[in-house]
Parts: sequence; C-alpha cells; structure tokens
Amino acid sequence: MPRLTLSGEVVEFEVGGPIPLGRGLVPPSVRRLGDLVPVLSHPEAVEDPERPAYFMYRGVHLPEHEPLFEEAGLRFDITVIPPRVLGEEYIKTKGHYHSRAPDGLNYPEVYQVLQGKAVLLLQRPGDDPSEVEDLIAVRAFPGDAVVVPPGYGHVTINPCRETLVMANLVASECRSDYRPFVKLRGASFHLTTSGFVRNRLYSKSPPPRVVDARAPLGFDGPLSIYELFVRRPGAWTFLTRPSALPGSSTPWNLPRRTL
Repeated sequence: MPRLTLSGEVVEFEVGGPIPLGRGLVPPSVRRLGDLVPVLSHPEAVEDPERPAYFMYRGVHLPEHEPLFEEAGLRFDITVIPPRVLGEEYIKTKGHYHSRAPDGLNYPEVYQVLQGKAVLLLQRPGDDPSEVEDLIAVRAFPGDAVVVPPGYGHVTINPCRETLVMANLVASECRSDYRPFVKLRGASFHLTTSGFVRNRLYSKSPPPRVVDARAPLGFDGPLSIYELFVRRPGAWTFLTRPSALPGSSTPWNLPRRTL
C-alpha cells in the first residue's frame, strides 16, 4: 500500500484508489494500456486495452497548504506505476514535452521517487522532433530528486517488480504535449528486459547516457520535495520562471554509471 508523508502527516491509500486528504478525497486519472499502444515497442502485447497501466493524482496537498500552492502557481502530483512488462518493454508513462513559460523557455519539472525504482528517460530534440541531440537515462531510488530541464521531453519507466510511486512539482500553467511521442512511437530508445533498444523511427539519436540521480539545487537530505516547498515556497520560482534555473539550457553534470 503506497504511503505519503505530507508535513508529518502519514497518508496511506490503495493503488488505484483515492488519496484521503483532510475531509476530501483525491481520485486518480487512469492511464490505460490502450492509451500506451501508440508509444510501445510491442503494441501487440496489449491484450486488454481497458486494463489500467498507471494512476495520476493531481493537486495532492493538505487543505492548509492550498494557499501556498495557489500563490506559487505550482501543483504537487503523485504517479503510481505498478510493475509490468509488455512484450519485452518495461511499463512506462506515455511521455511528453512541456509548454513554454512566459520567459520563453519550456517549463521544467522536479520529480522524486517515494517508493520503488525509476528510470527517467530525458531527451532534447533538435528542430526536427525525430532528431534527438541529447538523451539521458537517470536511475533514481527512494528519496532521489530529478530535475527535468527546460527543452527536454521525458518518460518515466518502472524497471523492477515493485510498484513505483513518484511525486512531482510543476507549474500549474504547464501543459503536456504528447504528440511527438505518439507520432514517433515513444522516445528514441525503449528500455527492455534486454537493455536499451533503439527506436528506428528516429532519424538521429545518441545512445542514452545512463547516470545515477543526483539531487541538485539542495534537494538532497531527508526531506521530501513537498516539505521543502512548504518550508521555502519562494525557492521554487524557477518552476514558473525557468530562466532562473542555473544551467537551464543543459542538464546538471551527472556522473556516468552502468544501469
């Protein structure tokens, strides 16, 4: 059973069930296996399109913190991805790019693993979405925080047998564009039980640089990104004004690792 700790309050919920917060409930949006067919390397592996693939809970916060999130223009979400292999490919999110902020850069996003293990595949395209200039596979464990930099599309993958629970902070005005991933059947590489496999619909892409998550901008330590936001909401203005993010045009420097 997934468990959240929000400013010292422990919240438990069933996978796919609503999250109880105060006197209310936050129901999930359900992404079904049929929704993933356009981005899978083995779409024929989907036998039941109506079966849930993963669950997205948007606007998860304690009632007393609602003014903080509204004033900051941010949203705290939870994504729950049960383990599954489709053909040879590990279960993943559909993948998307972010809309542009008023300062002209694409909105960034911060993720944190709460339970399980994740591989976040980040790709930066050129002028042609089928030409990827940079591709990073970030391996993250519980407590690890990962910044999706401006200009990068991203896919979250659950490569293990445990349910993956992720939290994220993102601008409320950020919109997701799934179309390039649908058109090209996913990211430029798929993660399978045999390793990374190139997506031949892309005309250009380097192999992924596999790295361990590193907590940039002081996100390390025992606190969750929820608690860090509540304590210092002004420190997160880069999520609504990406030009304030140091090194916003390139990812942070992460050590090379073997997956």
